Amino acid sequence: MKLFIITLFSLMSYQAIAQEKTLTPQERGKAIRLLEQTETGVFDAVKGLTEAQLNYKTGSGQMERGRMC
Repeated sequence: MKLFIITLFSLMSYQAIAQEKTLTPQERGKAIRLLEQTETGVFDAVKGLTEAQLNYKTGSGQMERGRMC
């Protein structure tokens, strides 16, 4: 899921820079729908996790997952 989000933003950024234009209403609508689907997917993926699981740290200096949502 994280890779999907990074890829999506990278492609959107590259396209915007390469064309140097604003999004059409259709492109903007599609981007918004994709972001909403991604948000729903992330929340569905963590639904049911305990507080301890959400705040689990894999190593020193890494962000807690509970703080990302």
